[in-house]
Amino acid sequence: MLKGTRLIAGTAIAFALAMTWLLGTSDAAGPLAAVKTTNASKLSEDLYDGLRGTSLLESSVFSKRGEYLGRVRNAIISRDGQIEHLVVEGGGPLMVPEFVFRVPWNRLGLPVHTGALIADLSDTGAREYGLFLDPKASKNESDGFQMNRLIGDYARLQTGQGFGYVTDLVFSPTGKMMAVLVARDKQAGGGTIAFPYPDKMENWNPSMSYYGLPYITAEQANQAGMAVKMRAFSDTKS
Repeated sequence: MLKGTRLIAGTAIAFALAMTWLLGTSDAAGPLAAVKTTNASKLSEDLYDGLRGTSLLESSVFSKRGEYLGRVRNAIISRDGQIEHLVVEGGGPLMVPEFVFRVPWNRLGLPVHTGALIADLSDTGAREYGLFLDPKASKNESDGFQMNRLIGDYARLQTGQGFGYVTDLVFSPTGKMMAVLVARDKQAGGGTIAFPYPDKMENWNPSMSYYGLPYITAEQANQAGMAVKMRAFSDTKS
């Protein structure tokens, strides 16, 4: 009964968002805007209005007609930080997971509202998107990485010294990664620091067993990053 109530409520939210999109944001499916390399001063202006990766991973996906398509379980991110696909776990009439598929990021209605995402797909159309891309179209897929691969990684300095733990990622409304959030060890004073995600990865690649920060000392990292308050993010407010 509780699941049915949640589904009805989610469908209502999705329908309202879909109508808003259809009436005023139909041009959002076009090319995504380019985002320049961010710095700490830029992060301070718009970081809290960004989309947190952990919130995206908890979101339900609906079609424009309010059909429930599934729940986001992962995201595929290109090396420059752009979300390319969401990995969605679909369910049957009883909400039992039955299959997984990819939703291209450019098929989502913008602006993105975490919790209830609107995809420009029907239930039938969603099933046509497989989990794996066509071999000819996925020859460059190895250049990207999974969101779950980065969240939960240790963050280390260039010397190999441990600095913290990656707790979340922050994206712009167009799906471009703005920052990596790193929680410090309690003995180091604790707190969470946001580091700009670079356009070019020179100190880290997805095959590494940790997230490499481009700093030699903890003092340099503390000065380059931005201390954040997690409750200040707009997607955590009711």
